[in-house]
Amino acid sequence: MNKLVKLSSVKKGTVPDNIDSFLLILIAGIFVFSDWIIGAFSLTELLIVPTVVLILLIKNSYIKPSYIKWMSIPIVLLLLHSFLSMNFNENFDFKIGLYGIIKFTFYIIVLGIFLTYIRKYKLEKEFLLWNNKIAIIIGLIGIYITIAIYSDGLLPYEFFWKFTRLDGYLFSTDTFYVRTLSIFYEPAHMGYYINTILAVNFFNKFNFKVNYFYNLLLAFFVVTTFSYSAIAILILILIMAFISKIDFKKIQFDWKLLIPIFILVIIYFVFQETIHTTIIDRTILILQGKEPSVNERLKDSWKYVNENNIWLGNGIGHTPVVWHNYAYMISEFGSVGLILFAGVSLALVSVNFPLGIFFIAMNFSKGGYLSPAFWFLVMMIILYGILFDKQTFNRFKNDLSKT
Repeated sequence: MNKLVKLSSVKKGTVPDNIDSFLLILIAGIFVFSDWIIGAFSLTELLIVPTVVLILLIKNSYIKPSYIKWMSIPIVLLLLHSFLSMNFNENFDFKIGLYGIIKFTFYIIVLGIFLTYIRKYKLEKEFLLWNNKIAIIIGLIGIYITIAIYSDGLLPYEFFWKFTRLDGYLFSTDTFYVRTLSIFYEPAHMGYYINTILAVNFFNKFNFKVNYFYNLLLAFFVVTTFSYSAIAILILILIMAFISKIDFKKIQFDWKLLIPIFILVIIYFVFQETIHTTIIDRTILILQGKEPSVNERLKDSWKYVNENNIWLGNGIGHTPVVWHNYAYMISEFGSVGLILFAGVSLALVSVNFPLGIFFIAMNFSKGGYLSPAFWFLVMMIILYGILFDKQTFNRFKNDLSKT
């Protein structure tokens, strides 16, 4: 366990007991079921409720007053926006809006409880540990499903897709390699999840150093999705990590960073046909303006913008599925919402530049600000990129000095 995150023993009283480990596994694990739909809810949302109850009952961990102040800001703004929409937007549906408000508030409160618990008991290191382990398991399940598809019925795998993929859809085995999606609905969704953990591994403000093998394995899983957006963001992460390791004053850098480049070259030659089809040929089509999905992202995502109510938008929950969250913001919350969301993104860039750039890229790669995947991203960035005080820094600085 201590080999994954290279920090020495933590001070007495901060080592998690079995209950803490169980709760951390729950919090980290429930978000991998974001694509599993049961009735009107995702399995993640259904599992969040008992997890929160356990934290409140067992650990007596309630939201910090300072968190409540910050949490109330987006909730109050949303209520104000919905009130204005009810009065100035004749197409605003109260039931749809109310459902969106409840869901948004639900996630804000849940994140407040999770963050309070992890911070109160100083479990940041252990939580990152379990997220990496669970991501490795998810990636291995994806590899197993790929092998099972090629086994032509010899190996079972359908139960992994019972709540996601049993719609008559399978990735074609006619190509050289089946795209990995594990228990997610799309390969891009698996890449989104693993990239979130990879980015935190590299750019967390605690300076946690995650085992190199784990990062390589997670990067490999992202590549096996052959998702254009996921691989593009992976490359962005690696470039920022590479640059961050260069000592420009001495013109030195960590030569270990050449290892993933070498591995990527090997992967290219092994999966050359699929890489050409899914990445290189698609890049050429994008540059030529002939790639349909890019047109959907750049053009069709904006088609629900309400030009007659450009400042307020259509209201929360009133936009069909679109490709990225910036389109959601202007469509549902108008220009005001887009400006606020862009402002938050830029503020994050100023606090933690690589995680801020990563956050912007992720919001362009996948839409759904009311989905569990988005709130997992928000939780990880807040926990490892924003919530960082002097006392916590000194504690982990002391730990690092002992290594």
